[in-house]
Amino acid sequence: LFGLAMAEAACAEVASYEDVFERTIVPELTKSMARWRLIEKRDDFDDSIVIYARALSPGGGAVVIGCDKRKALFAQFSPSEIVTVSPLATVRWRVDKAKADTHDWDVHRDLSTVQITGRLVEKMASEIAAGHHSLLIGVQNQTSRFWLQDAKETLPKVLEACGR
Repeated sequence: LFGLAMAEAACAEVASYEDVFERTIVPELTKSMARWRLIEKRDDFDDSIVIYARALSPGGGAVVIGCDKRKALFAQFSPSEIVTVSPLATVRWRVDKAKADTHDWDVHRDLSTVQITGRLVEKMASEIAAGHHSLLIGVQNQTSRFWLQDAKETLPKVLEACGR
């Protein structure tokens, strides 16, 4: 990848190295970072497995949809910060151009994430897996966009692990 960028820079009379870097390397890094990744972790004490899919937003933020060792679905969203004294925060999410959903999610005590569990997670994961372009999630005027690359492959495995 780096060699390709250098070759393009050498062939372009006007383009600087910085221009080529911005046009070729940054988009490739962003694409690889934005993929949905499937992660499995085994508990050292009881050998139970937690499986989850994670995506990072190029603009900041992370979303996780998983199945815990009790076979319960969960979803977490981590924006840059959450400022609240309430145990709940209103979260809006939208897949592609579908109608946005709005629900109250639990705020983690360290104010770094919001989380939901149960049937709403199943609905959300199914919609994301069926989507084509992006997931938009927002809490407290902080919005992150997540590309759906590899979501079709990873999220059904999470749902299957939870018996859905």
